[in-house]
Amino acid sequence: MAINSKERIKYIYVTKLGSLQNKRQNQQQALLEDVVAEKTKQKQ
Repeated sequence: MAINSKERIKYIYVTKLGSLQNKRQNQQQALLEDVVAEKTKQKQ
């Protein structure tokens, strides 16, 4: 039982960490797209 709960905690931790990293990547991607949009606006 103890091993099982440790594994569960590790699994939850890893999945939460993974989703956090995905969110961060999505935010960075959005920022990049905003910067590119601004630059193209300035050129026009």
